[in-house]
Amino acid sequence: MMSKGDEILVHAGEKAYGDLVYEAVILDLEYDHIESPDQSIKARQLLWNLIVVSYSDGLHSDTEQRIIDAIMRKWDISDAVLQEMLEAMETLLAIQSEKKRFSASQRPYAEVQIQVKELENREAIIMQSIHQLIADV
Repeated sequence: MMSKGDEILVHAGEKAYGDLVYEAVILDLEYDHIESPDQSIKARQLLWNLIVVSYSDGLHSDTEQRIIDAIMRKWDISDAVLQEMLEAMETLLAIQSEKKRFSASQRPYAEVQIQVKELENREAIIMQSIHQLIADV
């Protein structure tokens, strides 16, 4: 049995795929049995997962943001929580970029490893704060 959202995606027609994905998510949120995030996953965990996926290709599209906004409205997640998560994600991406830059440098291994380890420690701290933000309900 297909959800209403899946039915929309099957009959794509001439609409942009991103718009169809948005409509499918909205329909599934409204009509399928997704009444409360307590049923399967915490709303903040879902929000974080969507943010991670939305940045996975290096771009955060308008459609992805619209889906995130719809989830926030559906489960009454504050803008402050979203902003904190977005800033954490952007910081994690910047740290990953720095780690790649250090790893590709011609500097001595011992020197690079110190910097990479410090960046990994910062990543861990950010992830701890995200886990705490998800747990705070």
